Amino acid sequence: MASSKNVYPPFAANPSFIEDSNGKRQLVAVDADHSGVVNISFEGSDLTDHRWTAAKTFATTASSPISGLSLTENTVSDPGSLRVIANANGKLLHLSRSGQTGVWNEPNPVLSSVDVTGVPAVIQHTYQNQGNLDLVSPAAKGGLFQSYLDKGIPTNDWSQPVFFAEDLGTVSGVGLTQIPTWPDGSPGWLEVVAIAGNKIWNTYRNGQGEWQPLEHILPDYQVKGNPAFIMGRFGKDHGNFELVVSPTEGGGLVHFTRQNDTRPFSWGPGTKFGVGLGDVSGVSIIHAKDSGPFPQSLEVIANAS
Repeated sequence: MASSKNVYPPFAANPSFIEDSNGKRQLVAVDADHSGVVNISFEGSDLTDHRWTAAKTFATTASSPISGLSLTENTVSDPGSLRVIANANGKLLHLSRSGQTGVWNEPNPVLSSVDVTGVPAVIQHTYQNQGNLDLVSPAAKGGLFQSYLDKGIPTNDWSQPVFFAEDLGTVSGVGLTQIPTWPDGSPGWLEVVAIAGNKIWNTYRNGQGEWQPLEHILPDYQVKGNPAFIMGRFGKDHGNFELVVSPTEGGGLVHFTRQNDTRPFSWGPGTKFGVGLGDVSGVSIIHAKDSGPFPQSLEVIANAS
């Protein structure tokens, strides 16, 4: 979080950013006119050398405007495949790049009967190494819903949506991470942070598939857009939660950490950074691997005015 650097403007909506299994940073973002999705990757040894690849625009045939997206990698059914869930005109699309050819395929609809809003979140679930994709998205009718794609195979059907957190009303964006076999020993915990009414909300699904009551967290902060949310590797026994959000006033970003080793699990004070960015409309975060150009670093990409 020490410095900021321009990557490849201009973009619209939120960026989504991962470090893939080969240690390469992969970024997807919405084209400036909202008509397609752009993918660029970073292979340099220093962020200051601008060694990002040329932008590759795809999904230009998708219904526009595209207003939010989320990126993950499939390492099981198609190792090295990139997967994007995009909100295109209130419907979700599944976009996939082949792990073998590197070619982006035509988008597939996701739960076409469900209307959505805001920024969705998708991850590859690691339970039993099956490669399932887990999706959580804001629902147009209010609240959130969750679905999964068996083995991450694009031609498979997504599971029937499970709606929850309806009391939130309209949600602008959601962040999703997985808690492996913690804290009760059961597998498959999903943890969600959502932004609704300029407030930050937290809920989780336990190993029995039950979504728990909402909690309003960090009440001193008014925020907007999408939350950037991961379970990192800092911490003694369990990784800390790392959360970056955009405040409604003052510009820049705020970073929070929640320790997950000792109950009660508590969020630390916010650290503001990137004030010079001005207004930020979308943000994404990774915790870099132990090797590579920036070992163990927290890295953020933001769409700023």
